Amino acid sequence: NTVIILDLPFMLVFLIAIFLIHNALGAITLFVMLFVMLISFLMSFIINSVLFGTGAEQNREIKVVKEIVSQHETIKLFNYELILEKIWTQIVEYLLPVKKKLQARLHLSQSIMQTVVGLTSVAIIAVGATIVVEGELAVGGLIAANIIAARALAPLIRYISIKPTLQRGING
Repeated sequence: NTVIILDLPFMLVFLIAIFLIHNALGAITLFVMLFVMLISFLMSFIINSVLFGTGAEQNREIKVVKEIVSQHETIKLFNYELILEKIWTQIVEYLLPVKKKLQARLHLSQSIMQTVVGLTSVAIIAVGATIVVEGELAVGGLIAANIIAARALAPLIRYISIKPTLQRGING
């Protein structure tokens, strides 16, 4: 995770390199980077709204587990198994669909990011091909721009994919 964060400044170096190859290809890459950041921000807002609603139930789940572990003899003595089982079932029935919804949104976000990376390569090659035909860029420059664009987006995509884990670690 630390390496991924350390790679982030290199995306700017790669972006500058693409702008040095050709301004249009650099503009495409910059637009895609900004678009990816916008999607990430919107998806994290949506995911955080889902997580915010589950806080009370997750705390309740933790309390039930702690009670079961710390007072298992008392629970057996007074036959509280059925009561705790009912409480546990209610918690699970509430949290399971929410967790599935959250996972679906995370997968959707990752799929969108992968699609955007693929479309970036297509856009750079399409625009770059017209620039090559006009004689402003060599084929090797186009190939280099495509590779560097992928390298520029990779740290950003990796950071976005570990961002929820980092947030959970920070929030405790």
